Parts: sequence; structure tokens; C-alpha cells
Amino acid sequence: DSNQCQHLTDECIKYLTLEATGVVRFLLQDGLKFTRKCRRTKMITEDFESAMKMRYLEPIVGFRLSNGNLPFKTTTAVGTNHREV
Repeated sequence: DSNQCQHLTDECIKYLTLEATGVVRFLLQDGLKFTRKCRRTKMITEDFESAMKMRYLEPIVGFRLSNGNLPFKTTTAVGTNHREV
């Protein structure tokens, strides 16, 4: 809730943002290690969860798909130079 964070200073928010970014970056790098070890080209949720377990973090609550494909179609961003979204 944004009302609970109003007492935080800008320096504190910047520090928390950098810490969270660092944790996510490490988790993605570790997840890619699991992906490469299994000789896959795309990271799946199990890879990310394994990275979280490796760093003793609690698992994400959600659902898994048996085939690994999300039920969304791939599209490209209009008017940008980005690759597929």
C-alpha cells in the first residue's frame, strides 16, 4: 500500500530498488544455469524455482503448465524497436 511507504526517504527507496533488482538479476542468472544444464533454449518456471530454492527463498505461489507454454499468443510491440513481447 502506498500510504505505508510515504515515510521512506528517497535514499531508502533507491537502496531497496537496487537490492531488489540485484536479487532478481541473480535469480535469472541462476535460472539460466539450470536451463543450460538441461540443454534447453528457453527458461521455464521450474528453472526459476530451482534458482530460488538454491538461494533458500520461498517458492512463488501460482500454477504450472505441463507443456511449458503460456496461454497467451506472442505479439510484437507497435511503434517500438523491441523484439517480441
